[in-house]
Amino acid sequence: MTASSITADAAFEVLDDLLGPAPTVVPRMMFGHHCFSVAGKVFACVHNGSIALKLPPEVISLLDDSAIGPFEPGGQRMGGWVAIRRDSALEYEQDAELIETSLVHISRIASGVGA
Repeated sequence: MTASSITADAAFEVLDDLLGPAPTVVPRMMFGHHCFSVAGKVFACVHNGSIALKLPPEVISLLDDSAIGPFEPGGQRMGGWVAIRRDSALEYEQDAELIETSLVHISRIASGVGA
């Protein structure tokens, strides 16, 4: 995967549009990056023009897309997270199902149902 040429604002707009209707989702800034959380737990963020998602391990193990790889901010791999780097902001719309999966996953964790 190569670095994305998409601006952080463009990636945020797409993510915000896809998550906007979810009433439990709260957009916020964290370490200078746009993030989205449920009950204080971050599940999605924009980092260097990519979208990072927290996903269940069983979903991560099935991913087969050259635009998706480990999320490694500052060179440190974050377990349970993936980074998606698309060539254009609109291409992130194809990841709507993964974004929804991330939202459901963190909602379960926040409610104590899943880990």
